[in-house]
Amino acid sequence: MIAHNNEGHVVERVKAHRFHKPTLRYEMLIKWKGLSDVEETWDLVEKLMKDVPALVLQYCQLKAKDPVMQKMSKALKIPLRKGGVADATST
Repeated sequence: MIAHNNEGHVVERVKAHRFHKPTLRYEMLIKWKGLSDVEETWDLVEKLMKDVPALVLQYCQLKAKDPVMQKMSKALKIPLRKGGVADATST
């Protein structure tokens, strides 16, 4: 469960990722369980890695070939393996 609008909500899924140029940070678009699409939020990947690391790693595996994801994984030290599978043994 993560705080969303000062309330606890469950992340349903990650829908997208981006490098947000104004803040120079990586973000993921979060779909919240039980909330409408208009309540989706862009959240910092660093925060999501602390709150829902398994979900973030699963999404990263699926998008491992995306150039933005490759830059993000390198910058944030999120281990990716060739072929789009996260390497849980990497540090």
